[in-house]
Amino acid sequence: PVVFLHGLFGNRANFRTISRQLAEETQRDVYGLDLRNHGDSPWDNHMSFEAMADDVAETLHRLVQSPGGVILVGHSLGGKTAMVTALQNPELVRRLVVVDIAPIRYAAMRQSRSVAQAMQGVPLSGPGALRTRQEVDEHLRPLIPEDGIRQFVLTNFVSGSRHREATWRCNVKALTAEMPSLATFPTFEATADFPHPAHFLYGRRSDYVVERDVKPALQRLFPQHTLQGFDTGHWVHAEQPGPFREAI
Repeated sequence: PVVFLHGLFGNRANFRTISRQLAEETQRDVYGLDLRNHGDSPWDNHMSFEAMADDVAETLHRLVQSPGGVILVGHSLGGKTAMVTALQNPELVRRLVVVDIAPIRYAAMRQSRSVAQAMQGVPLSGPGALRTRQEVDEHLRPLIPEDGIRQFVLTNFVSGSRHREATWRCNVKALTAEMPSLATFPTFEATADFPHPAHFLYGRRSDYVVERDVKPALQRLFPQHTLQGFDTGHWVHAEQPGPFREAI
């Protein structure tokens, strides 16, 4: 089976089209999971990578009855979670695919933090509360001028009605509070490495994976790793879905 983990502010629907195509082409079962505080998963103020990896491992135990483990694919935040899941539970993961992220500490997540703050600032309750996607889009436009990023953020918006306030599908408060820890990566013992193939796919126009910077960590934790670059930014699967699917 193939299991997809989405990135920050995402949900399992981000990989819906690719999942369907992969299932048809490979005749495999393909699943998408919502990380905690995202999509339809429960909210929790605690968002360590170890906790999120435990969530994934628990789901894999229940969902997938495959003695050889799954092919686990994760993008960005989902990629870090996938790596921790694989390192903590190598028996559950036969092959790892990580998209445009590395097992390192990132100095800043300025864009993600500003997006979260913009989402928190949207008035969804009280006098003047916004109820429709169009209203929220107009409110966010000066704060998130990039159309692609803003429309992605708006996939989290749940419209209100006369009797119900609008809301966000993700736990914006928890994501904002946990942003500093999400920029890090857990420390693993020197002997802890993933004993199966791990494929790192990255965008050459993204600054999340620079080969010379990430190579030492990859060699230590994922000795059977490969690196493959694409002429894309951070959203490899959205910008080049065909080549991305072929790589998997």
